[in-house]
Amino acid sequence: MEYDKTINKENIKKFKAHDIFFDTENKKFKCVLCKRKVAISDSSSITGYFLICNTCTYEKFGNYAEARKWQKQEMDEFMKKEVYRDTDSVIIEEGK
Repeated sequence: MEYDKTINKENIKKFKAHDIFFDTENKKFKCVLCKRKVAISDSSSITGYFLICNTCTYEKFGNYAEARKWQKQEMDEFMKKEVYRDTDSVIIEEGK
């Protein structure tokens, strides 16, 4: 399934910058699939990576377990392509 790589990077930066774990009001994030603005509590991600809204979770995957499986697969692929990463910043560049 295709996702928006630019939105993925923006979500990661916001997640790391705001230390937010449960926020029902601030729609600071975007779903990488439908691009809808969502609050962190209305979505799932792997610490900001591959954030998808609850609507896409059920419409595109059918359930949370399948959505999570997709996120983990994408994360594995993403980490294989990664060129540079440090613990205080977001991915600077993906592999070529």
